[in-house]
Amino acid sequence: MMRMGTYLQELKKFSNLNGRWSEVGGTWTSVGEGKQGEATTENNAYYLNSQTGNDFVYEGDIKVVSKGAGALVFRANSTGTQGYAVNVDTLLQVVRLWDMGSGKIIRDYPIPIGLGQSYHLKVVTKGSNIKVYLNDGLSPVMDVERTVWSERIQR
Repeated sequence: MMRMGTYLQELKKFSNLNGRWSEVGGTWTSVGEGKQGEATTENNAYYLNSQTGNDFVYEGDIKVVSKGAGALVFRANSTGTQGYAVNVDTLLQVVRLWDMGSGKIIRDYPIPIGLGQSYHLKVVTKGSNIKVYLNDGLSPVMDVERTVWSERIQR
């Protein structure tokens, strides 16, 4: 699960997502070309887009600015209670893919995660396959098969 903390999700001004962005939990402020969110101890915080899709490439930069985690959320419902998240976690020192519905950890990729450092995450989905790339790497750091949320809306 995401933990209390503050992180910056850079939303590039040239985003190809045409849906409406909405806040779900936490406190959100505009910072440069992105959004900075802070979660509470009780709830996670999400900044979600309403555009739908099944197979896609979804990417963004995450910078965690206080202890905790920041994530890209995809194939999620509008409340963030179902779907997937791939995050960078400063406490556990991992990139983590997890199921938001069950809270189940799907895969961890151990790597030093520094406060204030930006990490580029890219998620490529095709059917039940999910690939996660880190920092423009040529090979995925995660390559998994998941059918649970393969036809949910993209966030």
